[in-house]
Amino acid sequence: MEVIIALGLFAIAAGTVFILLGSQFKSLEIVRDGTQAISLAEEGLEAVRTIRDRDWDELDLGNHGLKMAENKWAFEGESDISNDGYSRSVLVSEISANEKLVTSTVTWTPSYLRNQTITLTSILSNWRNLAQPLLSGDWTSPQTLGSIQLGSGKTANGLAVRNSLVYIAASASSSAKDDFFVIDATVGWNPIIRGYTNTGPGLNSVAISGDYAYVSNRDNNAQLQVLNIANPDNPFLVSSTKLTGNSDIGQGIAVSGNYVYIGTEKDSGKEFFVVDVANPANPIVRGSLEIDGDVNDIFVFGERVFLATSKDSGEFIVINATDPLNPVQTAAIDILGNSEEGMGIYVNSQDNRAYLARSEGGGHDEHHEIAIVNVTNVDAPNLLGSLNFEADVNGIFAADNLAFLATGEPNQEFQIFEVSDPQNMTHYSGLNFPEMATDIAFENNVIYVSVRSNDHLRIITSQ
Repeated sequence: MEVIIALGLFAIAAGTVFILLGSQFKSLEIVRDGTQAISLAEEGLEAVRTIRDRDWDELDLGNHGLKMAENKWAFEGESDISNDGYSRSVLVSEISANEKLVTSTVTWTPSYLRNQTITLTSILSNWRNLAQPLLSGDWTSPQTLGSIQLGSGKTANGLAVRNSLVYIAASASSSAKDDFFVIDATVGWNPIIRGYTNTGPGLNSVAISGDYAYVSNRDNNAQLQVLNIANPDNPFLVSSTKLTGNSDIGQGIAVSGNYVYIGTEKDSGKEFFVVDVANPANPIVRGSLEIDGDVNDIFVFGERVFLATSKDSGEFIVINATDPLNPVQTAAIDILGNSEEGMGIYVNSQDNRAYLARSEGGGHDEHHEIAIVNVTNVDAPNLLGSLNFEADVNGIFAADNLAFLATGEPNQEFQIFEVSDPQNMTHYSGLNFPEMATDIAFENNVIYVSVRSNDHLRIITSQ
């Protein structure tokens, strides 16, 4: 009898243990399945965001499935089913003209319960329409306010503008001539030269921050130079720096915080450099990177540095320089054509689009000189569209739905394109200059264009 009672008690205990274990396993399975369902629902919302960023008009109302094709999310059918049996559907509903509610629903049938459902929602905005406009007036008929010459034998290569003071990087027929100029354009129809100085063989580009201008020099022993511009009437050279291990001339340049990012022509060494300018009188090269091409222009956007280069497989390059000692390339895009160099680059924070300008590549239809890239995910950019321009595009700026170009087109060196649809960019307007436009900048609805010779600076605004 005692044995029978003991066996009974053991059976009860064992049964309880098995029940508890079974319950535990079921709980683990519930957590696992729920986590997977939430992940798929979140992926659904993120996929719709990328579709929104590409084109607001693709967000058709109704239920949609999702598919990944050519590394892009797209709608297909009314739902999609994962390999492990989860069904997902995203519902797009309209809130207002510029807002839509997206509901991502995932359903599945576990072995232990009835059908289960997870639902996540998000409100998406058409931020391109909500962004504060930068342009005003009628840009279908741009007008030249004024222009100015820098003197004979000069070539204006690059410029920057702040508070209506324009800083021009130039080169000259003689290294003894001045190559850095400060132009006061407060009165746009009557710009005046405030100050100037000579830095050496000539300058290719300029970036400004605080009381200093940072310039890329054609001296291969002093590619980076710093000028004090606190007094616009008397700019003067503060320091000159040779880029370690590089024997070519300075090209593109940008500044952010205490760091200057500078590129050179293609060299047997590295072509991209991060320079600490916390002390402008003593710049220190912190890091560098091999690009294998000319680095013609640089633009800083958030925590990334964007390059326009001559590299055939990467005219558009993204650099992570958050660690100044170890900059790394995170992405590159090869634009159509193999003989066009990236010449200018600009990232428009209104729409998270990067605009790349390239040199002309022989007039082939398949060789494109203008490209628009989605950089919402800066380390996974994707080409939205490109255009065959059939002339050099040396500089580019974009705002609202327009892109402004500094070009080598002999009959219209300054051009404006309507670019709201990157796959169908259309000519908007333009102006004819005596010589090729080399760079472009914008401030307060005014466009500033540097020109190779004659009127070296053109000041343009809308009607």
